Amino acid sequence: MGFLYAILGLLHLCLIADVCKRGDVTVQPSHVISLGSAVNISCSLKTKQGCLQFSSFNKLILYKFDRRIYFQHGRSLSSQVTGLPLGTTLFVCKLACSSNDEIRICGAEISVGVVPEQPQNLSCIQKGERGTVGCTWDRGQDTHLYTAYTLQLNGPKNLTWQKQCNDHYCDHLDLGINLTPESPESSYTAKVTAINSLGSASSFPSSFTLLDIVRPLPPWDIRIKFVNASVSRCTLQWRDEGLVLLNRLRYRPIHSRSWNMVNATNAKGRHDLLDLKPFTEYEFQVSSKLHLYKGSWSDWSESLRTQTPEEEPTGTLDVWYMRQHIDYNRQQISLFWKI
Repeated sequence: MGFLYAILGLLHLCLIADVCKRGDVTVQPSHVISLGSAVNISCSLKTKQGCLQFSSFNKLILYKFDRRIYFQHGRSLSSQVTGLPLGTTLFVCKLACSSNDEIRICGAEISVGVVPEQPQNLSCIQKGERGTVGCTWDRGQDTHLYTAYTLQLNGPKNLTWQKQCNDHYCDHLDLGINLTPESPESSYTAKVTAINSLGSASSFPSSFTLLDIVRPLPPWDIRIKFVNASVSRCTLQWRDEGLVLLNRLRYRPIHSRSWNMVNATNAKGRHDLLDLKPFTEYEFQVSSKLHLYKGSWSDWSESLRTQTPEEEPTGTLDVWYMRQHIDYNRQQISLFWKI
């Protein structure tokens, strides 16, 4: 795809060079202007170019897209243009030697835009202890111009990481670096800067520690253990990343809409549940967090679905028997119990 764009760009340059061999179009003060600004467009013929008879026959015409906006007799033309809309407008200068034929001389594109707004709501996150730091922000209004965004992160010991985004609608970047847990309280500061031909703007700095931005991976390997096949002795087990301090559990019968919620500190991948109903299919999920006050909860784990055992018999069984003599050396005993 990149090769195709390169070929198309080369063809475009060749076409411009071919068209502009008869004359030039200049734009002042710039091909890129701010909304509401005026621009002066000039068109001039090169030496030995023009109508073959007399220069007075040269009629230069300025087009805005396909609409004629100005003309002048002679070898040059100049016009001030105002009220251009946001975006890119194409101007073309043509030469008319007769009433019907027009020859294209040259053209120019003028881009109208605005200075970037200050990026807002800069937020960074690292997914998992081994993930990479990614940041998002609100760009503000569209500049209608090519605008580059640069994300910079400053860390301890004067370390600096930087990455640029050239996407027209850039509002996120991944720095591709991993903040390690060796110094979880070390401070980092992020800032994003937007720049285009009309100016630049930077976000307010956002400072954080590793514990502030790491979102743990969801717990995995969720399983449940019923001791002696008893619903009253149930342990939910899972696996977590190493720095996890807090967990929250939620569970419900399959056909229920509401969840039962449990919070656990230093659970180390296990928690006892004492209120499950017997012979009922349940759904279980677990989420994790690194710090009591800092950071964010992980996404919920994948659901574990399982059915609890039947309820154990309780109390004393009501049992009795009846004995009948069949003959002198045999008898029948019948055993009964109440369910």
